[in-house]
Amino acid sequence: MQLHRILKSNHQMNATEYIRTKRMKRAKLLLLNNKISVTRVARKVGFRNLAYFSNTFKAQIGLSPSEYRASRF
Repeated sequence: MQLHRILKSNHQMNATEYIRTKRMKRAKLLLLNNKISVTRVARKVGFRNLAYFSNTFKAQIGLSPSEYRASRF
């Protein structure tokens, strides 16, 4: 069975959505550490462009990375 079919049947999402979801989950954990900059968080989860990371994060989570971090402290 192909990977995209497994993901679709087990997680109801395609490979791109699955990877994005995993990246955002990891980013949320990293953002809980105030010592790591948002730029560094973006890089650690695989984004080279901070603006794209911020837009993707906000679209998926509903807050910008900075807003998310501030809401947790």
